[in-house]
Amino acid sequence: MTDAPQTPAPRRTRRPLSRRRKVLFSLALGALTLGLVEGIARIGEWQRARRRSARTEAHYDTGLVARDGTPITQEAGGVQLVLDPELTFRLLPGHTAPGISINADGFRGPPLRPRGEAFRVLLTGGSTAFGWGASSDAACVAPHLQAELERAWGRPVEVLNAGVPSYRLAEEFDLVCLRGLDHEPDLVVSLTGYNDLFQAFKGNQSGGNQLFDQLELQLTEAYALGPALLMSSALGRRVMRRLHARPPVGEAPDRAETEARFLRLARRLSAACEGKLLLALQPLYAEHDPAARPEAERARLARYFLPWGDEGPQFLAYTREALDRWRPGLAALEAQGLRWVDLSRAFADFPEVAFDDPCHLSDAGNAYLARALAEAIQHHPAAPR
Repeated sequence: MTDAPQTPAPRRTRRPLSRRRKVLFSLALGALTLGLVEGIARIGEWQRARRRSARTEAHYDTGLVARDGTPITQEAGGVQLVLDPELTFRLLPGHTAPGISINADGFRGPPLRPRGEAFRVLLTGGSTAFGWGASSDAACVAPHLQAELERAWGRPVEVLNAGVPSYRLAEEFDLVCLRGLDHEPDLVVSLTGYNDLFQAFKGNQSGGNQLFDQLELQLTEAYALGPALLMSSALGRRVMRRLHARPPVGEAPDRAETEARFLRLARRLSAACEGKLLLALQPLYAEHDPAARPEAERARLARYFLPWGDEGPQFLAYTREALDRWRPGLAALEAQGLRWVDLSRAFADFPEVAFDDPCHLSDAGNAYLARALAEAIQHHPAAPR
């Protein structure tokens, strides 16, 4: 007797997911994915912060904080700037980082000595005077200049490094008049030129300092809900770094007016210092023959200008043309008491690598520039005889 054929059990069919469950599943999957990406981004931030804290060499990037220490920019920055109601921004007093120390008066270097018999020089300017790229505080122009003058005069000299990254002559004027002269300098040396030329060439709608424009943009964005939410997560901060809008740029409304303003400020600064000013046009790569510079320096500058495209040669040409217009204007101001020296071609006979970029100098470049500045200072009427 054969068994009756078995009938297959009926196949159980899954009930299709309801629309609500599909939505919930998609949301859960999306949240899991975002959580994973956020975790990876936070690990990346932690690793960057750990690398920063482990640095033993000077590292140059800028961070901006409010007066109560609240960070305004994302990155901590080896160089910290603080908002100032009179100067817009200045170096954060007391900030220290590997190779970089800012004293209680907001100047780079050691604390100020009590005002005594030392001949006091106030060195102002932008990032070149500050010593951007220097291996340490001691490798900046100011301490080299102090040593050169002490050797030449055989008497104590104190050089205060009042350079602030991004400062143009307008910000220098405010710093000297509002703070610098309170320190009773015997001579003010303004190592200047590049930032005014860069601002004039790049231009912006306000015609002002581009660092201020970036700050203003960040403050206006802080009122928007979208960026605020994005900035609350590591992933959002990463996206904002990639997509962050830049200040509107374009040709300055009137480059000739910008150049003329530099000359007016030079005259006013000289008057404010009552003749105790030496304005030094800083060394610029644009004023040097590339063929005469070391190969390593040429390669470094070629890499620097690569992202500029056609703007690189245009900027170098504009720098040379603008300086040719400034020189007669500065010479004409000599009749009104301005003392100035042209160091834009200071490295024409210097065989070593001097430039890290169009204006910032190597340690050897800082030392050489200090010697050139010291020689010019010794011919100034305010110099001790």
